[in-house]
Amino acid sequence: MKSLLSALCILFFSTLCYATSPFSLESLERVNITVLNKNKHLSESFVKGLEEEVKTQLNHAGIQTTSKSFSNFLIKINTQEHKGVRFTHVNLSLVENARIPRKKPTSTIAITYTKDDFFETTDFEVDVKESLLFLVSEFIDQFKEENK
Repeated sequence: MKSLLSALCILFFSTLCYATSPFSLESLERVNITVLNKNKHLSESFVKGLEEEVKTQLNHAGIQTTSKSFSNFLIKINTQEHKGVRFTHVNLSLVENARIPRKKPTSTIAITYTKDDFFETTDFEVDVKESLLFLVSEFIDQFKEENK
């Protein structure tokens, strides 16, 4: 019994080591990109440029960036200042229609992927772009791994 429990623990922890996130991107084909710019520090043209760069990377990875279904690739950028220091939060989420198996099956909207970056920034546009591209690259790496 003790050896069975040990084997199960080893299996569980080794599985965690290889998981890139608790979310699945298997069979994802298309998304709509939405950028929520929640601060005054980024120009509209800069945000549009970020959106175009993300579209290009997703298309290159094989993910179409127009969808008739509710499948939204949300990018949220928010900044707060505290005692003269600027902190930035960049969030990347995938929000999709989902069917929840309950006593009476329910259709709803669910966050099916999310990843965040929170950092102190000095060169705002450079730092935001670097953070976003890092999060997108992690998303694409996981997508490719799960859709070989």
